[in-house]
Amino acid sequence: MKSLKGTHSTNVVLALLSLLVLDYKDYFYVRDDGWGHLTLPNDSELSAYGTGEALRGVVVVCFSSCDWGHCPEGSVSNEAFLEGGGLMEVNGLHVSNITELGDGCFFLKNEEGHLWKPDNKGRFQIRAKAENKTYVRLSSFVVF
Repeated sequence: MKSLKGTHSTNVVLALLSLLVLDYKDYFYVRDDGWGHLTLPNDSELSAYGTGEALRGVVVVCFSSCDWGHCPEGSVSNEAFLEGGGLMEVNGLHVSNITELGDGCFFLKNEEGHLWKPDNKGRFQIRAKAENKTYVRLSSFVVF
């Protein structure tokens, strides 16, 4: 896992992510009983926030933290999730690595780098599943 802290573009992204409030209890719950999926942006997001410009294809995922650092049994950390504790894909391509952004958030990386190609509608389908009777909690997804 590589960190990009300190670069200009990362500082801009960190400023944007600081608008997210990561101290709430809501999260996407990914289990080992099949793929969970989310398509971004959805119709409501396009209607409310769409600018007509294509998204660049940089995908960030934020993992939910555990209260006081004590995770329940079966919970998988961000490192363990991508090191065999789970699988993730964007538009059918395997997430091969992550790059730390900070505060539990990570850029998703494929074999060619950090850019992901949108589908024919300009959207990104993110799929994930946990492995071996575990689960992971994801708090936020951001696509630039």
